[in-house]
Amino acid sequence: MVDDEYKGEQQLQTIIDGKTYYGCCIPCIETLNSDSSFRYGIDPISKIKIDKTDAFIVRKSVESDKVLYFEDKENYQTYLEKSKNKLK
Repeated sequence: MVDDEYKGEQQLQTIIDGKTYYGCCIPCIETLNSDSSFRYGIDPISKIKIDKTDAFIVRKSVESDKVLYFEDKENYQTYLEKSKNKLK
């Protein structure tokens, strides 16, 4: 969650305020615990800050390990449609 990347392997867990966050290493877990800004993403459609534990999370593309955080599946579908239209 700190790097906003899909790691493809088991991650370490930390529970903060009753929510479970994930990090790839101890320094990432420490960052999640000490800096709340890493616990949030911005929905690319609504531009609203969303807690990563509540987000609909997807890889940006099959070629990329970067992930995007959406408020819900509908915003993700809107993102896909807009992406398709840009390719036309």
